[in-house]
Amino acid sequence: MLEQSPNPEAGLVSTELKIRVGFLVLGIISWLGVKRVTDNRRLQFLVLHGVGNVVPTLIIEWRDWPRYTTEPCWNYPNTDRKCGG
Repeated sequence: MLEQSPNPEAGLVSTELKIRVGFLVLGIISWLGVKRVTDNRRLQFLVLHGVGNVVPTLIIEWRDWPRYTTEPCWNYPNTDRKCGG
């Protein structure tokens, strides 16, 4: 039997997936636009890879940055360093 989600309002699709799919579609549209303008395959690849993969990765990492900057107290077990400072 399937279990109910503890938070039904959270939805089934994460924000990260929404960002990735949105930029994937935008990358394909951009690639098709560049393909109509030029025959340079390197430029076409850079646009497809840059818009479809690199940009969403940077956005997702930027959104997660505050999570990485807070360090728990157990990171300094044998030092005089105090938690939170």
